[in-house]
Formats: sequence, structure tokens, C-alpha cells
Amino acid sequence: MMGLRPPDIHETIIKAAADLISRDAPDYQYLAARLAIFHLRKKAFGQFEPPALYHHVVKMVELGKYDNHLLEDYTEEEFKQMDSFIVHDRDMTFSYAAVKQLEGKYLVQNRVTGEIYESAQFLYILVAACLFSNYPRETRLDYVKRFYDAVSTFKISLPTPIMSGVRTPTRQFSSCVLIEVWRQSGFHQRHFQRYREIRFSARRYRHQRWPHSCAGQPDSRRRGVPHRLYSVLQALPDGGEILLAGRRARRRGDTVLSDVAPGS
Repeated sequence: MMGLRPPDIHETIIKAAADLISRDAPDYQYLAARLAIFHLRKKAFGQFEPPALYHHVVKMVELGKYDNHLLEDYTEEEFKQMDSFIVHDRDMTFSYAAVKQLEGKYLVQNRVTGEIYESAQFLYILVAACLFSNYPRETRLDYVKRFYDAVSTFKISLPTPIMSGVRTPTRQFSSCVLIEVWRQSGFHQRHFQRYREIRFSARRYRHQRWPHSCAGQPDSRRRGVPHRLYSVLQALPDGGEILLAGRRARRRGDTVLSDVAPGS
């Protein structure tokens, strides 16, 4: 019988520490968080010490995980300056809940294999770099540093689409989709008083309007609608339960129906 692999042992230790978190012993959240940070760094970099920022970005662009505009917008020397802004020890200030949020929602990763590609501080500095890439070269690194310091010390917070999407080829900064639904005999009478728009919160699909039949069948104008949305669209008449990216959830993101006057 084979023994436990080192990653399995590490995960067991993390869980043991997390199980000790209680009202009477809240500081175990920081022990569990630091153990989790060690684990994430080993998964991302193969070691505890992060690599140089420039080499990390080059590798991630080659893998298709980061947008190649990072290398087009900034020089190697500028990346070295940004590397000097990073304080990796700020990872150690996270609570366990914050680390699990990062791991589950924000860090660039392969959700099929579980591979992690970055650390929290790389996330923060690269979001800053992307947001200020079009600023004048003479001043933009100052903005990058100030923004990085504010975000990484929790003085400001960022919405999920920014945290998870900026720096990647997805370039997706919004989290809402507008799906147009029009009158159809029977279905319309049962479910709608007049024309409505369904505002469906869904990751990765930007603000777009996609025509869709009230009976649940996309019409001939559906070009460009992601295939993974069809199950969601067809589930709308049934309400409540949705299926997105292979995961089932109840009222996830909340489907909101809002009245739109006919002809608008």
C-alpha cells in the first residue's frame, strides 16, 4: 500500500489547523492561512519563494494564462521595478477564509486539474499594471505602486470580475448578461404580463443582449451565444435551479426579471 503524497499530508495539516478555529481560539485561522499559503505557492511555483515577476509573466503568457499585452505594454526593466514594489510577506496577513476565497475564485488556475499559476501578490501587482497600462510612461509606475499598496493592504477591495479576469486573455470586467425574451403564445401568458428582460448574472460573458425564444429554444439569430449558456436559458421557464460550467446551484447570482415596455 502506497503512503500519502506530500501534498496530501500538507492538505491534512491545513484541515487539522482549520478545524481548531473557534470563538475561543480564533488565531488558528492565521496558522491555517499560512499553511494554505505555503501549499498554494508550492503548487504555483514548485517552491515557497516566488520567481522574478518578469520571468513569471513570460511563462504565463506562453501558457496562455496571461494576456500578451502585458509584455507589449511594459518593458523588462519596468517589470523589475514592479517586482521591487511587491511585498510577498503580505500573504501572511490573510485569514484562512480569505485564502480559501483567493484559491476558489480569484487566482488564475486550471479548474479541471486544480493547478494554480500565481500567488496573491502577483495577482495584485498585475491587476494594477493592466489598469494603468495606458497612463503616461513617466507616471504610470507610481500609480501602479500606489494602487498595489492600497489593494494588498486591504485599504480598498475589488469586485470579482476584476480580481479574476484582469491580466488574463478573457479581458472580462463585468458580470451581467442581458437575455432578450419576447412574447410567445402560452408561455408568455403563464410567465409574463408584458415584454421583459432577463438579467442573468453569469461570469465571463460581458454585457451582451442575446435573443432567445420564450419556449426555451434559441432562434436563428443566436450566433455568438456560448454553448454553455443554453442549459441556463432553457432552465429559465422552470426557474430557480441553474446549470453553469458544469456546476448546479440554487438561485446563484439571482435571476432578476424587470419590466420593459413593449417596443422599447
